[in-house]
This record gives sequence, C-alpha cells and structure tokens, in this order.
Amino acid sequence: MSVTNNDFLREKLTNFVNFLTACLHKRLNNVRFAEFKNKIDELRTCDTAHFIMYVTTDVAPYKSNPKAYINKLLLQSQIENAELSAEEMDKLVRYVQCFIECVEQ
Repeated sequence: MSVTNNDFLREKLTNFVNFLTACLHKRLNNVRFAEFKNKIDELRTCDTAHFIMYVTTDVAPYKSNPKAYINKLLLQSQIENAELSAEEMDKLVRYVQCFIECVEQ
C-alpha cells in the first residue's frame, strides 16, 4: 500500500494536533485549554489542500527558525513558551520542519 504525500501530511497534522493538545491539556486551566483547543481544532478539521496553503503562506517563512513559528502560535493563544519542556518544544519544531519539507516537495 502506497502512502501519498497528502496522506502522510494529514497523518502528521493529526499527530501534531494530538501531541500539542496533550502537552497543554495538563498545563492549562479548563478555560484557557478550551480556548486553545477551539483554535487548534481549526487545523485538525481543515482539508489537506487548505493546510498545504496555510503551511506555504504562514509556516514556510519560518523555515530558518521553526521555533519562532511555535512561539508565535503559543503567543496567539496566550500560552507562555515556558509551559512546554525543551523536549516538547524540540518535537514541535520537528513537526513544523516536516510540514515545510512536505509542501516544498
């Protein structure tokens, strides 16, 4: 069975959203988490074509500094960078790099 780039990207997006949600669920109070989850669910439910466009326009400019994109995402949700461990941040950066590489192929 062959996995297409779209299928791979969809799977990685789902994993990214699940990982980010799990990381922050244990750190945010219920109100802050609900607000964050509403924002991140927009990514979870968007179709692959829309996500590719999003990565191309909003994420790819951070190719040389993907951590800055994560920080921007957290800031937009009023979440402090310090609420994530270094290992969690590194994993999120790897997801961002993966998304950029997928859309540049």
